[in-house]
Amino acid sequence: MQILTYEQARTVIQDGDIVFFHGFSSWKHPIETLIRFVTNSPFTHVNIAFWVDVAGKSRLMAVEAQGGTKRRIISMSHYADKPMTVVEGVKNWNLLADDALSRIELQRYSYFTAVYAGLRDFSVNVFGIKLPKMNHPGEICSEFCAKMQGLSETDLSPGALYDALMLISTEKKV
Repeated sequence: MQILTYEQARTVIQDGDIVFFHGFSSWKHPIETLIRFVTNSPFTHVNIAFWVDVAGKSRLMAVEAQGGTKRRIISMSHYADKPMTVVEGVKNWNLLADDALSRIELQRYSYFTAVYAGLRDFSVNVFGIKLPKMNHPGEICSEFCAKMQGLSETDLSPGALYDALMLISTEKKV
């Protein structure tokens, strides 16, 4: 796993890459700290990056589901202070862009929903029991990315999504 700064990531990100954000562990960031703890993962958020030309300049953007908001398109510079890991998407961006971008402004979800996804990972990792999926109208960030990538299992935390994509990447190489 290569951890990059925003400036480093800009040099390698291609359309459709999945960007995993490393959370901070501190009391200044209680939600991130809780997500990291229950998922036993460094990742607290994930989105899908793409490039656009705006007034002749190339801008790095992302489509994401974010706690407390609806789906959105955001400049990746919003996350300039976050360490990140970039993973090549399973699907070509040109094949999923229309579907991913058409989901903007759909259902919102609460941060509790994201924490519950982490609790599900914790329950599996510690007790071997998978808690039921929470019945909520939205998709957390990692569920959104998993669905866009066409994964068969989409009920994933950011860390579990990373593991699934690494497994797919390994299988492609074999």
